[in-house]
Amino acid sequence: MTYCDGPKDDSAGGGARSVLRLFFGYLAKALLVAVPLLTPQFASVPYVRQMAIVGGDEKKAGALLSLVVLGLVFVYEAAERGIPRLDAARLRDDYLRQLVKKLPPEVARQLRFNVMIARRRWYMLFIGREFQWTASRGFDLCHRDVKLWLAAWQGVCGAAFRDQQVKFVDLRGVPPLEASCWKFWQNPFRLFKWQLQRTQHVQAILSVPMVLKRGDGGNPSFVKVGVINVDAVTNDGAEFLAANWEQMRKPLLEAGALLGAIR
Repeated sequence: MTYCDGPKDDSAGGGARSVLRLFFGYLAKALLVAVPLLTPQFASVPYVRQMAIVGGDEKKAGALLSLVVLGLVFVYEAAERGIPRLDAARLRDDYLRQLVKKLPPEVARQLRFNVMIARRRWYMLFIGREFQWTASRGFDLCHRDVKLWLAAWQGVCGAAFRDQQVKFVDLRGVPPLEASCWKFWQNPFRLFKWQLQRTQHVQAILSVPMVLKRGDGGNPSFVKVGVINVDAVTNDGAEFLAANWEQMRKPLLEAGALLGAIR
């Protein structure tokens, strides 16, 4: 059976940093586009002309300039996107660990937690986003669904993400779901056959959307970021979720709002 329920930083320093990041981002891309125009001037620099790798050849100087600019763009992108994402993943993992510690040990051992962020990938094209695991607790290597790939429209988590509502599903007593290799729409969770096979041991799932609120006043907007999943692979864990999911809903929604703001 399925049940449903339906900090803002305005500091001047934060604004200045945002402007600088935007400026350097456009500058790096503009330099990349302007490489053909800058090549003659770059090749005429005495130090560049004397370099063995250039040997006075303007084409080689242009190739060297391109590599230098590409290196700058790579460093910028790593500093702007890669490092902050790693820091955000660590923060989510630390927060999730503290959240699990608040539960009685005998309960925490029966449950599994994971935080997934919905991201757009170039290979997804027009079919939407995919979930990226960023933190988890309670998963063992023997669990076949560790870091299971899911599109943002699949599973209980996909329904929670799409509807921006808490979803709880008790799978005990439910006949095993089946689907052919491609007819994933034959089951309510839109899972492919291989995904169903890897999740057959799951007995109950609680999925909470991570929604980021933007703006204040009477007309705020809400941005879907990802989901927090809590599931059980034992009967005792499923029993606990079935009896307590409504009480867990509010703290998990609050945690989702906080974790969603960590980008």
